[in-house]
Amino acid sequence: DGIKYFFGGENASEQSKNRTTGDGIIIPTNYLQSAYYLHRIEHPFGDIIYLEYENPINYSLVVSKSEHRSIVPIGSAGEPSSSQSTTSQYVENGRFLKKIYSNRSNLIIEFNSSGEFVSPNYFRKLNNIIIKDDVSNNQLQGVSLNYDNSIVGGKLQRFFLTEVVFSNQLSTAEFRYSMSYKDIDALPERFSTDQDHMGYFNNKGNGDIRLPNND
Repeated sequence: DGIKYFFGGENASEQSKNRTTGDGIIIPTNYLQSAYYLHRIEHPFGDIIYLEYENPINYSLVVSKSEHRSIVPIGSAGEPSSSQSTTSQYVENGRFLKKIYSNRSNLIIEFNSSGEFVSPNYFRKLNNIIIKDDVSNNQLQGVSLNYDNSIVGGKLQRFFLTEVVFSNQLSTAEFRYSMSYKDIDALPERFSTDQDHMGYFNNKGNGDIRLPNND
């Protein structure tokens, strides 16, 4: 008799798998169901809230890098060896929230996101949220999100929220909130090889070698 929540189904679920490659290594895996998204909320009084997602998108992101080395003791036969590998997560039928609406209201909440940069570190970010009247299609309120991008080693590594702007039905900004960060480009590159024995960044200039360097 309580409130019911509905997850998953054909239009609100996605599959993913991890794939590791490098130096002749290929570890295949199969897609498995990995996410079930909320798509409907039903109240005992008959109110229903719907959550609609964008058309499914397939994409991949790098999740880890590793290095393996063998050491031959002095006086023993054999040669030392090394190999490097990269693990990526592949998402099939990826879902991104598009809008929220109800059976007993003319209000619609729209979510607009984009993947404006080609980067192995992230795929998409939210740009704005718009509340509108479904009958007139007029905006009632808007929220815009602005970001600064962190570029290290010539690659886009991360993005940081710098501003949230609330606008009225005329798209005129009414409230503005700003965030500032200290030197975002000074952060290490994702998967940087400059690490100590605990895996923490130490800026020692390891190059492409992932073995800890404490010198």
